[in-house]
Amino acid sequence: MIDIKSYISYITKYERNVENLKVGGVNLSKVKCALEGTLDYILFGSTITDYFELAFWKRSFYEKSQYATWRLHKRFIYEVDDSAVISKLSDKATMYLGLAPFIRRDQLFTRMTTIDEFKKFCSRHDTFFYKPCGNSCGDGIEKICVEEESIDTLFHRLATENAVLDTPITQHGVMNTLNSGSVNTIRIFTFRNNDIIYFTGAALRIGTDSFIDNYSAGGLVCSLNMKTGETSDEAENYLGQRFSKHPISGAELKGFHVPNWDDVLKYVFKMASGYELNYVAWDIAVQEDGPELVEANPGGMINVIQIAGAVPKKKLILKLENEWRNRKYDKADEYQMVLCE
Repeated sequence: MIDIKSYISYITKYERNVENLKVGGVNLSKVKCALEGTLDYILFGSTITDYFELAFWKRSFYEKSQYATWRLHKRFIYEVDDSAVISKLSDKATMYLGLAPFIRRDQLFTRMTTIDEFKKFCSRHDTFFYKPCGNSCGDGIEKICVEEESIDTLFHRLATENAVLDTPITQHGVMNTLNSGSVNTIRIFTFRNNDIIYFTGAALRIGTDSFIDNYSAGGLVCSLNMKTGETSDEAENYLGQRFSKHPISGAELKGFHVPNWDDVLKYVFKMASGYELNYVAWDIAVQEDGPELVEANPGGMINVIQIAGAVPKKKLILKLENEWRNRKYDKADEYQMVLCE
């Protein structure tokens, strides 16, 4: 049976993307895109999201064949990790509790918080973020100011929700120069197999006109050199449009160097070594006194490390998938870090 709501959402997103490209000077035929996108889905397993984010509308057959599209990536995610564990750790509260030793900021979980705990939390923080536990891509995140409504009213409003109340992160001054209106984060993918933790890709995510830096919410992405933490090309948005400078701050985006990069890698390595999932997309903020986990996502959206000059990841995913199928064991006492191109 056709899901009418999903179908309408699909068509709306498709038409919006075509219109947004037109604003940027790219005129695409809706009929041609629809036919081409359908063929791409059959041949490459790409979705409408892949079609625009990976700029399939302007790529050759060979170029398209090099990308890790939705179908391949989904297969990999559910092959290397148990679906029950993925489902469990897709809940933000469960994820944060499992990684509590690595989180330094103050948090509350609405489904396990009393009114007294909430009042103490509000006495320490007059502003915090409300994050629905089951949402992704920044959906539903709300910035809450305590002074705008009474604490009792606020508690009773939030107590019925399954959400995380998360306190603000103060980012490193260098990261702040990119865009001070959002915490600009690093997305790093890791894959644990045998005694190796592969770092399969990294990207710098920068907000624009929102406090959220997700590029699905209008943010920008810069590909990062895994060894140096330096952006390798211009930034891109979710439509493949390029930006040499940030549209608001004017910051140069190519050649930007993430501060304390080695500390970021070591921090993620420690988390990946003991986490329940083998394949994780980590969102990391860089503060003056070190890195801080924003979120750990099961699988995550791989497109973010395939754009803005990054190497397509299909060959790498197939290689890692083959290694997984021929693995000797699932856990190791010690791991080594391998940085992939």
